[in-house]
Amino acid sequence: MAERFLYVPTDYVEQEVKKPVLFLAGPNLGAEDWQAMAIEVIHQAVPQVIIANPRKEYPKGQYDSKSQRDWETYHLERAGANGVIMFWFAKEKEHLPDRAFAQTSRLEFGIWITEYKYNPATVKLVVGIEPGFTGEEYIESKFEPYPEVPVLSTFEETCQTAIDLLRQPTI
Repeated sequence: MAERFLYVPTDYVEQEVKKPVLFLAGPNLGAEDWQAMAIEVIHQAVPQVIIANPRKEYPKGQYDSKSQRDWETYHLERAGANGVIMFWFAKEKEHLPDRAFAQTSRLEFGIWITEYKYNPATVKLVVGIEPGFTGEEYIESKFEPYPEVPVLSTFEETCQTAIDLLRQPTI
């Protein structure tokens, strides 16, 4: 069986263009490894889906921000075109003093809510917000005009909703 998990920054899905992609969007730095748990739950339910996981522990001094950004952009666009983008806004577990928590995730959230606004028939989003995530109320308010986009408060519901969206036929 072909590999179904894509990890930054080396794996690309070009050879399997027709297969749906699930992108795990949400904080990496300073958050627990929620992506590993999501992969386990989702892959058991939908084994054919390709899961793009942007989380990677880089050896000290080897972080390549351009490769990371390029990889994330590519796979977010693939999931937006054929698949699901699952946002899980995990609360901060470890504070990193030189970085705003979930700064990239918040920006990606803004980009993809805009994409959804203009392409609601094709972009599939699910949003989960762990109670205690700073900015929870603001994120929820941004989805008020889009009640069809699930905004959930548990990890289990968020994963299950992503699974349900993956099982829906594409247009």
